[in-house]
Amino acid sequence: PNAPSTKYLEKGDFLRMGNLTFGYTFTGATLEKLKIKSARFFVNGQNLLLFTNYSGFDPEVNTDKTLNGVPSAGIDYLSYPRSKAFALGLNVTF
Repeated sequence: PNAPSTKYLEKGDFLRMGNLTFGYTFTGATLEKLKIKSARFFVNGQNLLLFTNYSGFDPEVNTDKTLNGVPSAGIDYLSYPRSKAFALGLNVTF
């Protein structure tokens, strides 16, 4: 009854889009009139897509590597998946 088993093993391979940024650099006479040397607008997203057949939330998340002091790497503790994050920005040089 306590013999090792592979009953709950599953493949944890995945493909993740970790970081994606789109940017636009402004040029032209408008910048010169405002005495701006350069201006760049950008939008950034993190953890946007995850492709996997893994049945848990996220195959990459495992925050607890021990259970009662016993090493247990690879055990899924149903940790929450990585959150998506979005950012907008503007870089201006005068």
